[in-house]
Amino acid sequence: MRKSLKTGAALLGIGMMAVPLIGATNSTTASPPDSRVLFDQAMPSNAAQKEVTALLKQIAARARATSQHAAKLESFARGRDLGFQTHAYELNRASDTINRMGADLSRLQELRAEALPWQQMVINRIQPMLSGMANHTTEAIESLNANRGLLHSPEYREAIGNVSDYADEVRDLISANVDYAKAQERLKRLESDWATSDPAAYAES
Repeated sequence: MRKSLKTGAALLGIGMMAVPLIGATNSTTASPPDSRVLFDQAMPSNAAQKEVTALLKQIAARARATSQHAAKLESFARGRDLGFQTHAYELNRASDTINRMGADLSRLQELRAEALPWQQMVINRIQPMLSGMANHTTEAIESLNANRGLLHSPEYREAIGNVSDYADEVRDLISANVDYAKAQERLKRLESDWATSDPAAYAES
């Protein structure tokens, strides 16, 4: 990442707030679990697990939207002809999307005990990423409020860049694991069909 994390939240001049996500765990301190164990059951089999998958996909879509907002803000910060209100409007949109992801994460935490192992892993790993996204949005808000006449400051541009980085990481992490789960389920179905059609050949393999 381009900058260390900070905590806190600040109101933007026209009224939105980035909610800091608490209780985040550092996923880099633990050894990565064996994917064969995590994906032993790949696809959801009950209502809670299906809701978890739907929420993860929703967060991925919102992370993609946040990345697009951040890209616009980075473009604004490189230019010279856009005023505070233009920046504030787009930053509010990013903040609102991040708040919605925070609500999604709260629901995921409620469902975590019933989730599949790979879903639990993804929930754990996106917690600090969403926290980082919210914190850097707060930095951008604070910088924008404090320097309305200096909309191209390095601090503001760096904060926006960090929001984009985190959004891309969240999107990529969720997409990779959801796609892998689908691939594992297809493989199991193929193996099952093969074993059913020719048990002797499957046993020899």
